[in-house]
Amino acid sequence: MTSIDNDLISTLHSKTTGQAGKSIGKSAKTVASSVSSTKSFQAVSHAAGLLRDEIDFGKLAHDIYKPPAQLRKRSQAYHSSGDAPEITPNTEVTGVELHKDSKFYQSWEKFKDNNPCVKKMFEWKVHFDESENPVIKASRLLTNKVSSILLSSIQSIVSYNSI
Repeated sequence: MTSIDNDLISTLHSKTTGQAGKSIGKSAKTVASSVSSTKSFQAVSHAAGLLRDEIDFGKLAHDIYKPPAQLRKRSQAYHSSGDAPEITPNTEVTGVELHKDSKFYQSWEKFKDNNPCVKKMFEWKVHFDESENPVIKASRLLTNKVSSILLSSIQSIVSYNSI
């Protein structure tokens, strides 16, 4: 095909497309005019107009977010008002509420550290655990054996009850 044939074909396509567009436009215009003349369309367009007026000029206008003309960063806001505010932690009032077990643990630790009888008992336990005396070693062996037997029996009871 030559370039003249191509031009002729493109011109013919352009003409048919233009004629189809005109016919579609005419049919759309007739449909739009028939729809716009119905009462339901007029009621909806009237309600939409009232809503637009209420939003533009009424009570709802101040509730709509309007962005500032120029956005600013937080650091710019601090520097424009002087220097950055001094942030200091309040060590007296933290507003942290402890768990009830934590309160119990703290009171136990305070009791253990401040009570002389309890201190003495813990000292005896440390001496008992670290002693090299053969009689105490034998008694420690006996207590460890009894505690392991009791622990295994308690664990077996718990595992049997959980089944």
